[in-house]
Amino acid sequence: MQTITFSILDRGDQEMRKTLEKLIQEFEERENIEVNLEITPWSRGWSHLLEIALYQNGPDISEVGSSWISDLMLMDAIRPFSDDEAKFVINNQQIFERVFESVRVRDQTKKEHSIYSIPWHSDVRVLYYRKDLLQTAGIDPNSAFSNPRTVEKTLQSLKDKGIKESICLPTLPSHNTIHYLASWIWSSGGDFLSPAGSHITFNQPAALSAIKDYFRLGKYINPEFLQKDEAEVDNLFSAGKVAVLFSGYWVYMYLDEKIKSNLGITMMPGRTPFIGGSNLAIWRHTPNLKTALRLIRFLCGTDIARYIAPNIGLPVSEENWNSEPLLSNPFRDVFLESIKIGRTFPSDRLWGMIEKQLVNLAASIWLEIQENERTLDEIVDNRINALARRLEKIITHS
Repeated sequence: MQTITFSILDRGDQEMRKTLEKLIQEFEERENIEVNLEITPWSRGWSHLLEIALYQNGPDISEVGSSWISDLMLMDAIRPFSDDEAKFVINNQQIFERVFESVRVRDQTKKEHSIYSIPWHSDVRVLYYRKDLLQTAGIDPNSAFSNPRTVEKTLQSLKDKGIKESICLPTLPSHNTIHYLASWIWSSGGDFLSPAGSHITFNQPAALSAIKDYFRLGKYINPEFLQKDEAEVDNLFSAGKVAVLFSGYWVYMYLDEKIKSNLGITMMPGRTPFIGGSNLAIWRHTPNLKTALRLIRFLCGTDIARYIAPNIGLPVSEENWNSEPLLSNPFRDVFLESIKIGRTFPSDRLWGMIEKQLVNLAASIWLEIQENERTLDEIVDNRINALARRLEKIITHS
């Protein structure tokens, strides 16, 4: 019996783990192939993938965050899918156009896009809010979060009503900060990179103004809730201690019924949410290509998607949104519409490096705002422009 190794990221859901193990067993019996399932904690997922890429040894297939693909491609660690291979594993599924954009990596050396991974499940950022607190402040939720400016106006109204816990944002290093910030930049007409990916644009006037607007939300964070990471921020909302939260579908999954009964969910401001998720990639070192393709085809099948959604992530094709538990979710349409119209990050071979620099910079800006007497505008101008100049030199000479 042939053996193949598949690595996934652990979400801490034991029931989901049992379900996935059962599905793998079904594949083994159907295909007469043994699958070793490796489960890596999400917290060290990226470092684990780097070790595999560096030593060219490990699993045949891995679950990879959608924004990690370009880095692994740059390291020549994962292999591209030919057109025929992509058609085989996708197997006539109509993957959302926006989701599929995330796997079309732009390779500047070849001046073309190649498919280096297959979408397995998706995720999208949304805005959660407590209906009772908005009602107390006399705020209409239908217009409260329509764009970044109305968000700030809403938070000010909550503050004026004595609600100190109006919002909490991750101020420690977090990729989610860039996911949320993207909505501000995109809705302003700005972007991170030029269309061809050849120049930095997040320091251009529209984007720079949007970045300042996002960091101005910091004045609505209760000082007791500063210096939190993304998990701590999610937990504050789940405990009913915060009125507004930006996050992903996972928050809804773990809310108790009392919180859900008073819950509102809407699209990110400006109707420009970030779409993320996880893809399946084949390592270049694998000797088991045909077997790997068969496993990916199985894992991405429509009969499998309903078992893994939404515990692992949201479906990547609309047909898989028409089964439970998504079908009866009162906020199904918010998530579904967000995935249809949202955006992914640029699929450039240097994007992973750019995103990491922005993550670290955002945390530094939060800290400097808290500790420095300089104005927010001055801090953001200096920090953003300095990073933009450094990155511009890198991408124009690469």
